[in-house]
Amino acid sequence: MLGISLALCAGLFAALASVCAKVAMATEEAAATCQVLVYQVSSLLQHEQGDGSEVVCELVLTYFRISCFGMVFVLNAVMWVFFTKALAICKSSVEATVTNTAANFFFSGVLGRVLFHEALSLLWYVGASCIVVGLLFIHRGSDTEETRVTADTQTTEGAATQVTGQDKKHR
Repeated sequence: MLGISLALCAGLFAALASVCAKVAMATEEAAATCQVLVYQVSSLLQHEQGDGSEVVCELVLTYFRISCFGMVFVLNAVMWVFFTKALAICKSSVEATVTNTAANFFFSGVLGRVLFHEALSLLWYVGASCIVVGLLFIHRGSDTEETRVTADTQTTEGAATQVTGQDKKHR
């Protein structure tokens, strides 16, 4: 269960990195938001809004975009830490990989909807459902495989004990 949780966290950090990349590249929306914020702050402080607001916004947006671009690398590095730990702990690498990918898919969809007001089509929901069903098959398959391997190991150990006992009788 810890491996699955780590893979889910890795997917979340990957989705957050995508959000930072989108914010870093969205210039028009960020400029409009900055203009509104400068106007609101200047009206709260009862200052006159002059031509300097565009310069302030341009400077703030440049630093903000550079920070978001840097966060893409930081969040991807954190994602890889969680993902490699999930790979080490999960029953199979497929389980960790599919869980990470599914979490990234879901978190990207939810964050896109909440932060950017993106529409999620019927096709997105169908794809999400297919991913969930696939995850269930993988988890059940790995549980069945683990049960089979355990049973095979016990059978092999029992057979080895019988052979050893027979060898002692013949000596």
